[in-house]
Amino acid sequence: MHQFDAECAVCQEAQREGIPHDEAMRRMKIREAHMIEQIGWVVHAITDAPLAHTHGLQETYGHPDFEVRLPVAPRRRYDLLRTLAEAVQAGQTFHAGVESLTPFQCPVRFVERQEDDRTVLRAVFPDANGRWPGESGCQTGYNEQLLD
Repeated sequence: MHQFDAECAVCQEAQREGIPHDEAMRRMKIREAHMIEQIGWVVHAITDAPLAHTHGLQETYGHPDFEVRLPVAPRRRYDLLRTLAEAVQAGQTFHAGVESLTPFQCPVRFVERQEDDRTVLRAVFPDANGRWPGESGCQTGYNEQLLD
């Protein structure tokens, strides 16, 4: 359980509907299962970090789910994950330790990470100057993509 002031979708629904947190969570899980059945995946945004990840790609397509840790607007993180998920839906595969120029117009690297009880691929992007995390001069935020 997280802090209730995190403003996550479950907490917002519980407050809006005047229901207990566990009931809001049950409803969210039902909606997510329906979305995964219909679309094949969903995105979870983490409200207290610049982090978002997918669920459903492993079960639907046999491909690891993705996560992105970038200091950009939540909508931009969603768009990055959507692009990766749609590439998987179209038959592309991505692997840890491999750099890819697709499906973006810049290179992206994938790092295997543990997220709770599952392995995901974190998409890591260079900063606006082409510097990767760990390289001298990498912009703040971009240099933190490998943090847990």
